[in-house]
Amino acid sequence: MKITILITLLCILGLPSLFAFDLDVDHWTDYSGNLEGKAISVSLYRFSNNQIRGHYYFIGTDSKIYLAGKIKGNEITVWEIINKQPQAMLKGQFFTDSIDKFEGLWFKHNRKIPFKLNLNTIIGGSYGDRYAFLKGTTAQVEQFAKQVKLAIISGDKKWLSLNVSYPIKTSLNGKKQIIIRSMSQFIEQYDRIFYSGFVDKAKKFEYFDLFSNYLGVMMGNGEIWINSIDEKGTNKYKMKITAINN
Repeated sequence: MKITILITLLCILGLPSLFAFDLDVDHWTDYSGNLEGKAISVSLYRFSNNQIRGHYYFIGTDSKIYLAGKIKGNEITVWEIINKQPQAMLKGQFFTDSIDKFEGLWFKHNRKIPFKLNLNTIIGGSYGDRYAFLKGTTAQVEQFAKQVKLAIISGDKKWLSLNVSYPIKTSLNGKKQIIIRSMSQFIEQYDRIFYSGFVDKAKKFEYFDLFSNYLGVMMGNGEIWINSIDEKGTNKYKMKITAINN
């Protein structure tokens, strides 16, 4: 009896937990990790019939490679779809070992390439509309996020001033809090809002597979938030920058 209790305690206290992790139906599940030394992001969407759709992209690149396949238990098999044709195959398992993971093999060009990915985010939404809290398609939201990043890096004051929702709270040189109430004030304070250290952070922003909630869509670690804003007196909306946390 004592030996049984001791073994049980050792299992609870001394060994890492390891159990199956399941993909939520009708949610996007995002993983990140490395493949052959390159940083990669994988985003998967599970349908109620256990079909899987999604994509992956290498961090810093400008294109997604689409995936299609199925899930059975905690095992998944998906194919890269390029020019509407299946190419390489990705096969792996989901499990939890202190953090949620997705690990397996990438079968490509007669090679077996191991991959290890960690869970980043899980968000609700449809397959065709990742950003359910916003108006606009997934492509429109991510295109706007890309424009925001490029405008910050290139110092495009005019474009940014036209695409901010006023009034907006921010800070000058990352210190003094200020409320910007107009385009002219934004342009006047631009260099102190987008100081060099903040621009360096923006260079690392991704614009695919962004986190979102009722506040909008987050870029980076929350330095920039964007949202769809209704135009008064119309049925139209525009994508706008709604927060600058510099």
